Amino acid sequence: PKECLIPVENAGKAAESTSKASPGTSVSGIVERAGILVSSLPKADFSSKDVVQDLSRLLKFKKGTLADAAVIPETQKLFAMGALAGIIKFLKLMSDESNFSTYKIQELNSSTWMRLDAAAVKALNVLPLPNESSKTGSLLGILSKC
Repeated sequence: PKECLIPVENAGKAAESTSKASPGTSVSGIVERAGILVSSLPKADFSSKDVVQDLSRLLKFKKGTLADAAVIPETQKLFAMGALAGIIKFLKLMSDESNFSTYKIQELNSSTWMRLDAAAVKALNVLPLPNESSKTGSLLGILSKC
């Protein structure tokens, strides 16, 4: 991941609340330590109240089917819909009509993936270092060249 969206009670106090926590113990501290950008959003942006309506406009449905996201089983996952609502608001997808009928939604099966923590990713040299000039010095760089 490149960026992590974190809900806060008051977006104006986001930086203040992050700095008060001891470094590396808060969620944002742990995420930042892994080299991921943290963005704080108001908690209200993660409300799943209107997300089904937004999805009905953003998702591309098969021809001949009703464009209603409420019938999709993934919309029953409350935490996922809350996270999706935050992403939709953060990216301002509803403000640009070119996004309408563009996306598809599917559940990913994470049991088929290998999970690596930040230390393993660094030790295995999976991603290039920020100051590395050679693009092929990492596993990602080598595979991207193929």
